Amino acid sequence: MLVLIFGPIMSYQYRLTGPNQWAGARDALFTYKQRFIAPFKC
Repeated sequence: MLVLIFGPIMSYQYRLTGPNQWAGARDALFTYKQRFIAPFKC
């Protein structure tokens, strides 16, 4: 997962594994660019 290595640090990374896993964490990591750019589109 190059997003984890070269992408920005996001809180979703801590939800991939562990006691407080979140099923949508992986999708949130891979779609952060679309969600970041969306407000700037005209």
